[in-house]
Amino acid sequence: MEMRQIRYFVAVAEEGNFSAASRRLYVSQPPITRQIQQLERELGVELFIRHRKGVTLTPAGEAFLEEARQILTRSRLARERSQAAAQGDIGSLEVAYFGSAIYAVIPQLIRQFRARNPTVSVSLQPLPKDAQMEGIKDGQIHVGFGRFFPQDDAVIQRTVSEEKLIVAIPEGHPFQKRRTITAQALSRETLILFPKVGRPSFADEVLRVLTQRNFKLQKALETADLSSAMALTAAGMGVCPVPDSVAQLEWPNVRFLRLQGINELAAVNCIYTSDRESPILLRFLETLNDTQIV
Repeated sequence: MEMRQIRYFVAVAEEGNFSAASRRLYVSQPPITRQIQQLERELGVELFIRHRKGVTLTPAGEAFLEEARQILTRSRLARERSQAAAQGDIGSLEVAYFGSAIYAVIPQLIRQFRARNPTVSVSLQPLPKDAQMEGIKDGQIHVGFGRFFPQDDAVIQRTVSEEKLIVAIPEGHPFQKRRTITAQALSRETLILFPKVGRPSFADEVLRVLTQRNFKLQKALETADLSSAMALTAAGMGVCPVPDSVAQLEWPNVRFLRLQGINELAAVNCIYTSDRESPILLRFLETLNDTQIV
């Protein structure tokens, strides 16, 4: 059974006449007649009662007409969906992240992407940086976000945001009435660093920047992620250097100070495959090009 046979059958059934169906389909009458005869042989039933003025449906034809219309509808919808998917109009954008990018950069980009592509869903999952790199190359995810990714020729890295370093201190800390703190003053504090894995990391960058400003590490606590670092800070276990986007959130029993004389910026990077064949990825990159991260 072929789709053209079904289309020819529906046209003849609805027009009640082979000649009218021929005009409707812009196909000469003999091929329509042959295809419907072949369809009847395949089904083993007569679909039409033929008479001088045209045709009428047999009971088998009535039953088949309902199914045939559904087949044509499903075929049309399948064609439209496949075309939409090929153009990036439907599907799912697979996004992975690691670290504090989830708090500022990613929500802005997803909001803009969804405004432009409301029929495309977005899947968001936390993944370590090495797993992100593999997922990008395997085609399991479209884009990844984080800091300090390793270099790989198959993966493009792009800086999408840069943030200043600030310091989180617990409520009641002797410095809580200050607005700034020096790197040298931090030497007397227990430094809470994150993340614990995935080196080189944000923690390594923090130490690099501070040691260039007379900072001498005396004691440090390493934590898995930002949330645990903020919990330890709130508990009075130490102070924690963080990107300044972290201060936009409400963290109970935590205050933030600027680092005096330190202007280095911590970059948030986006990664994606250098072989950009995915229409959905291309749609996202258009959004990335046009979005001003604040």
